[in-house]
Amino acid sequence: MASFIIHTIVGETLLNEIEKKYNITLSLNDRKQFLLGNLIPDSLQTDKTIPSNLKDDEKTSYKMEIKNRIRKEKLATHFRNPQKESDCLKIPETKLFVNEYGNLIQSNLSALGYLFHLYTDRIFFSKLFPETFDTLGNNMEEVNTDDKLVFIRIRKNNTIVDAKEFWAGTSTYNIYNDYTVMNKILLERFGTSFDLESFTNYAQEHFINPGIKEVSFDKIIKILEDTQKYIEESFKQEETELNVFTEQHIIDFVPYVVEHFMIEYEYILDMFKKEKKKIK
Repeated sequence: MASFIIHTIVGETLLNEIEKKYNITLSLNDRKQFLLGNLIPDSLQTDKTIPSNLKDDEKTSYKMEIKNRIRKEKLATHFRNPQKESDCLKIPETKLFVNEYGNLIQSNLSALGYLFHLYTDRIFFSKLFPETFDTLGNNMEEVNTDDKLVFIRIRKNNTIVDAKEFWAGTSTYNIYNDYTVMNKILLERFGTSFDLESFTNYAQEHFINPGIKEVSFDKIIKILEDTQKYIEESFKQEETELNVFTEQHIIDFVPYVVEHFMIEYEYILDMFKKEKKKIK
């Protein structure tokens, strides 16, 4: 659920920390392989185009229909537990990916990037979302499943929003309206080395699926183009106020994800000790 820009910035931050910890210098191609793998899980098939002739109430229904299609796709691409698909927050299960592709992760940087994408989304859902809003039922009680969800309570200002309008993005208070501002905040705080031409040229020649069945690696070009578009939109963004999220939570999210990923998956990142020996 994190944006392409958030995934890129957090991914670059992780690579920088890996270089520091293991005292190595990753090649530009290694970095690109990881960062492309870090973006590819969002290569979805669903068309998110909204017909222009819809009325407001129809837009909400149509957007929810699209969201449900995407959720079904992400059940596979984001390794969600099918038994928890009725939960309000659809959290990726990184252990499912590790169980399926453990050997691949330790030998292929795009697979490691894929794992880090899932981990970033996992923390986005399990930490940042609960810090930001509550999911409520008809009597304002906290609920955890879609069938009971009626309202969203924004924590920063205690505003109550219809849950369907919140998730569809048709309410003033919805997470999607905040994304461009969030991207702007993080770009100004952390920066990015993303270069569309360089990534595209590399992807066309070298970004080959190592055996991950859930996605099509040939869709990476569209993701790269969208990432560039979102970067440009963010820098043009004049609005700086977040309606739902809190700026400090957004800023703190980047180092938190990197630090905890490096702790939880240290046994996988030890692959970079071998890289250090190889460089010597």
